[in-house]
Amino acid sequence: MSQWALSRWVGRIILIVACLGAVAACSPFADDIDAVKEAETAGLRNEDFVQRLAGDGNEIEWSARRWEQYPKNSGIIFVEAAMEKQTRDGKKRKIVVQYTYNRVSERTSLHDVLVDGQSQGILGGALQMLLLRLE
Repeated sequence: MSQWALSRWVGRIILIVACLGAVAACSPFADDIDAVKEAETAGLRNEDFVQRLAGDGNEIEWSARRWEQYPKNSGIIFVEAAMEKQTRDGKKRKIVVQYTYNRVSERTSLHDVLVDGQSQGILGGALQMLLLRLE
């Protein structure tokens, strides 16, 4: 194989990899996640609330999917913000803040808060988050 043919082949591979990366970055739920981040709950943007909860240096993973509770309604999206937080005594806690987003009405609602996989309910979750911030 000549050097010209080899460089052409490598160029095609790079182009294919770049295209696949661009396609993978385009989530079908990216707009839904952005809408939930921008919406406000109790006067605070959801993204700011989650960031404050996570604290500095902790990564937040946002994800979304169709909500299984409403399989025939593709307009209701379940959005989660997941993070790990270390308490002062060194214990790691996994916190997941769950929201629902209605594409038709463009309404966002806080659904639940999970701490280590256990539902806290909205009020219990708020208290648990406060306690985690104080630890």
